[in-house]
Amino acid sequence: MAILEITTDQINRLRDQINRDNVTKAKYSTYQILTAHIWRAVTRARDLAADQPTKLHISTDGRSRLNPPLPAGYLEAGELVSEPLIRTVDRIHGAIKQMDDEYLRSAIDYLEDPNDSLAIMQVPRTCRTPNLKIISWIRFPFECADFGWGGPIFNRPANLFEGKGNILPKYSVDGNLSLALCLENYAMENFRKTFYEVGWVKKKKKKKKKKKKKKNRGI
Repeated sequence: MAILEITTDQINRLRDQINRDNVTKAKYSTYQILTAHIWRAVTRARDLAADQPTKLHISTDGRSRLNPPLPAGYLEAGELVSEPLIRTVDRIHGAIKQMDDEYLRSAIDYLEDPNDSLAIMQVPRTCRTPNLKIISWIRFPFECADFGWGGPIFNRPANLFEGKGNILPKYSVDGNLSLALCLENYAMENFRKTFYEVGWVKKKKKKKKKKKKKKNRGI
């Protein structure tokens, strides 16, 4: 596992590159831009065959995408403990009753689909080479976590497995981010190079104009 720093300057240079090629004028988030760069760099670092399929797994918050949207932090626990017991019994009864012949056969058809076998695998297996999973913690309010001795200075995921990465806020420098990523040893060595070398837009150096020397004319 490695933790790499991503500066605001590097993020802005990537964003400038995207904006130049953005014909549709779509608005891309920092997560989308960074993850695209990470995915390409990891694929190069793994030295995959050109015809090798690769998948990127992402996590999304479905609450805000529902219509109407669910309230922030809504987990239904409050509704469960406050509702009548008969309502909870009905929930369980309905779920069990749903498991009829048609439902079970549709589940079997889904599991037998050879085109999407990754859908039923455990998370660690879906992320291994040649695939990848990148999670964003950029907007998590970790800075509010004060247990009596001040706010946090660093955070990281408790466990990482091959092919999984987290984009984290860096508290010591405002606007900077960190990438915690786990790859095979050979791929990690390559990634450290490709991550900073591939895709970053180099600033153009301004050429200094040469001053023409004035020739002294004789009288």
